[in-house]
Amino acid sequence: MHIAHIRGAVFGDVLSSLYTKTGFDVTREYYVNDAGSQIDKLSNSLLKRYLQLFDKKIELEEDEYPGEYLIEIAKKIKNEDGDKWLNFQQEETIQYFKNFALKNILLSIKSDLELINIRFDKFTHESEIEKSKIIDELFSILDEKKLLYQGILEKPKGDDSDWEPREQLLFRSSKLLDNEDRALKKSNGEWTYFANDAAYHLDKCKRNFDRLVNIWGSDHIGYIPRMNSLIKAIKDDEAYLNILTCQIVSLIQNKQKIKMSKRSGNFVTLANVYSKVGKDPIRYYMISTKNETAIDFDLDAVVEKNKDNKVFYCQYAHARASSVINKANELGIKIKNDYNFSGIQNLSDEEVKLIKKLICYPYLLYQSSYYNEPHRLINYLEEISSDFHSIWNKGKDNESLRFIDEKNAEKTISKIFWLESFRVILKDIFSIIDISAPETM
Repeated sequence: MHIAHIRGAVFGDVLSSLYTKTGFDVTREYYVNDAGSQIDKLSNSLLKRYLQLFDKKIELEEDEYPGEYLIEIAKKIKNEDGDKWLNFQQEETIQYFKNFALKNILLSIKSDLELINIRFDKFTHESEIEKSKIIDELFSILDEKKLLYQGILEKPKGDDSDWEPREQLLFRSSKLLDNEDRALKKSNGEWTYFANDAAYHLDKCKRNFDRLVNIWGSDHIGYIPRMNSLIKAIKDDEAYLNILTCQIVSLIQNKQKIKMSKRSGNFVTLANVYSKVGKDPIRYYMISTKNETAIDFDLDAVVEKNKDNKVFYCQYAHARASSVINKANELGIKIKNDYNFSGIQNLSDEEVKLIKKLICYPYLLYQSSYYNEPHRLINYLEEISSDFHSIWNKGKDNESLRFIDEKNAEKTISKIFWLESFRVILKDIFSIIDISAPETM
């Protein structure tokens, strides 16, 4: 998992928690792209890395995978099998390397995700979809609706150096929500990526979910109209599928942007970021802005213990509120179960304003879920935490504004009452984001 994946993973996980919080039964599902030409290139790249370990003079092609992680996987094969694969038949060797690569990469992905407490209920493999009969069922549905035909796509605009007119099985997506028709089968008889993805979505439809939500990277925006067209053809419901995209994440260190290139194999992994900053800043900042807005993630700033580090500032608010309640308990000042709040006269204007914001929390929770915008929780969290810290700081200079007045238990209880509510809301938001709620800091 590299840094570009992290945002989508956290966004989807927090959104799922939001749905659950607002009454939905949610299945978290990971679609494993383990079929097609890119996987063939992956296994070829791994084989070459293996051969290089035996001093074979062999170079990677420009479109193959240069990442260092493949060298580590190749070393595992060498340690387990020695030179077993130097002289085997090509087809058997490639299949072995493909399976080995996919197994190890998926284990690595799961391990990385567990670092930040992301787990999936189901992993669906593209290769399983490819082998199943569901793609035939899909074609029957589309054919019955007269949305399939043999045809030749128009020459693409821009770079057409590899284009050649060839007859293919096409989907009439332009009759639905797309601006052009899309290929389902290549001229050589292989399914396209879209065909497999379409079959996967039919599989999800058959499992009777009320809604489907896809989390994609922003580089797949152009793919959305064809998938929406496919779902409209199957369900005749334009609202059934909601595709949400996440913009890029840029890493900043020492005030410099870290240059990354997936193609050159130069990228920063989730595990590497986790080792520098831990779980909470990653989860917090990945949903701190709208998913369609790019993020600059400053590795130095997110570990600072000051108000410029928002996750620290919000957790510190919880710790401070907890310290007041614990201190009141030590003094024997507690809220009874049948306490009837009537101490508004004991509160400052700033406290009353904050209480009004706390009352809005259930509505905000609903809005965040309905509009698929967990960053609204972050905005709210930062606002009420800032208000709380402001009230706290005023109490430093003005004794009458302090939360605990040992000479006036009723006044103290009035403040403890809303502080408990404040702490409950903080803890609830922290649980949705899945960050810690420290009692002391």
